Amino acid sequence: DEESVTVSCSDHPPQAWYSEPCMLGIDEAGRGPVLGPMVRAAQGSATPARRSCSMEASLTVDIPSHLGMRVPPVSALCGVDHPERPAAAPSKIHPPHCRAFADSKTLTEARREALLAQLQADPGIGFRAESLSAAFISGRMLARDRHSLNELANDSTARLIAGVVAAGVNLTHAYIDTVGDADKHRSRLLAQFPAIHFTVCPKADSLYPIVSAASIVAKVTRDRQLSAYTCPEGPSSRDREYGCGYPGEVGWATCTPLLEAAAAVPVAWECEADDGAEGQQTLGWRAGAKRKAAGPRHAFFHMRRLALVGGGTFVRGASLHA
Repeated sequence: DEESVTVSCSDHPPQAWYSEPCMLGIDEAGRGPVLGPMVRAAQGSATPARRSCSMEASLTVDIPSHLGMRVPPVSALCGVDHPERPAAAPSKIHPPHCRAFADSKTLTEARREALLAQLQADPGIGFRAESLSAAFISGRMLARDRHSLNELANDSTARLIAGVVAAGVNLTHAYIDTVGDADKHRSRLLAQFPAIHFTVCPKADSLYPIVSAASIVAKVTRDRQLSAYTCPEGPSSRDREYGCGYPGEVGWATCTPLLEAAAAVPVAWECEADDGAEGQQTLGWRAGAKRKAAGPRHAFFHMRRLALVGGGTFVRGASLHA
C-alpha cells in the first residue's frame, strides 16, 4: 500500500502566513483511472483579506511565446482582491481572466505546466498532492473489506487536510469539489475537523479559484507520472502518445467500448453500496446492459449455508434465504 500511495509537497519552507487564517482548495484528476494514478491535490494560501498583493507586480513567469497565452496573476487565481476593491462574493470570486484555470480540463499539457510553474514560484502559496495508483484502488475496491471509489477519495481528502494542519497552517476554510453526496462528505469532514469551515459543492473548480489552482496541481502531477509510466506487459519502446484522458482531448472514451469490441468476457462483481446522490459506477461491467442492483446468490453459497453480512464478510448460518 505504501508504494501505491505517494505524497508530494511544495518546496517552500514554513512561511509567516501559515499563522494567519488560511483557506484551502481541493480537487482531483484521473478519477477511476485505467492508466496512471488518481491524484487529489490541495492548494492553500492566506485568506484574501490578508494576502499581500505586492507579488502581483513582482512575480513574472517566462513562458515561451509559441504557447500563445498570458498567465493571470496568482493573486487573481486565489481570489485575492486589491485593497481598494471590496471582497468578491463566492459566486463572483472567479473573474473573467481566471477562466483558463477554471477550465483546466480543456488545457494542453504545456499550458498546465506553465500555470503550475507560476504557482510554484510564489512563496505565498503552498500545495500538497496525493497519488493513488490504479492497483491500489482496484485492490481496495475488490478486497473483502471493500471501499468504494468515493470512500477512497474522501479518505485522501482527510489525509491532505491533516497534513496541511500538521505543517502548522492555521486552516479556517476549505473549498472542495464534490465527491459523492456533498452534505454527507461535508458532515464527515466536520466530524474530523470541527474547527474548519467547509464548502463542498459541485463544479467548485469553476466557482472558487483556489480550487482551480488545486486542479492544476492535480492534473500536472498526474501528467508527469503518466509520462513516466512503464507498461509491465509490453516493451518500453511502445508508442507513448496515449494522451491524458481529460475531456479536452480528441477521441476521449472509457475502456468499455474497447472491451466490447475485443469480445472480452463480461464480468459482474459483487454489488457495492453506492455513496452518492446519483450512485457510483462500480468496478465491473456487463456488455450491452446495466448490471442489476441485486440477484439470486450462487449455488456455491447456498449449499454451504453462507451469507454476506456488513463489511463483505461471509458467515455460516442455520437458515439462509436467497
